Amino acid sequence: MGNGKGDDLSLLEELVFKLDLLLRKLSELEKVISKAIGTNSDINPAASLIMSTTTFQIAYESTLRVLKLLTKFKGLDPISKTIIQVLSSCQKLSIMSIYREVKRIRGKGSRRIISQKLRILEAMNIVINTGSEKRPKYMLKECVEKE
Repeated sequence: MGNGKGDDLSLLEELVFKLDLLLRKLSELEKVISKAIGTNSDINPAASLIMSTTTFQIAYESTLRVLKLLTKFKGLDPISKTIIQVLSSCQKLSIMSIYREVKRIRGKGSRRIISQKLRILEAMNIVINTGSEKRPKYMLKECVEKE
């Protein structure tokens, strides 16, 4: 296989490149279709293409957030990396929601470990608690700053 860390970054960089290329091609296709059928058409097949482009745009931005954070904070453990991946959608998530997604991605998980990792990520200024102390909701700090 490889050492893991370098492989993860090169894989992410390759994924970002491919998503960027795909997004540009979809945007070009959307422009061509919209121009060809006009904007006053009752049946607009470009609408579904626009929705697809938006979905890819969200995935692209999410991937860029993960890549940026993993590059900035090298040496994170695999669970913390997965938590960042889960939170890259910029949604406010409870510990239980994060646990479910981490378990879905990794195949295993522990609420106690997820909670500990979130506290560490919060101390590192990567995530913030937007909820209360009793009912925390976590987001990537970058997502809050973007709003």
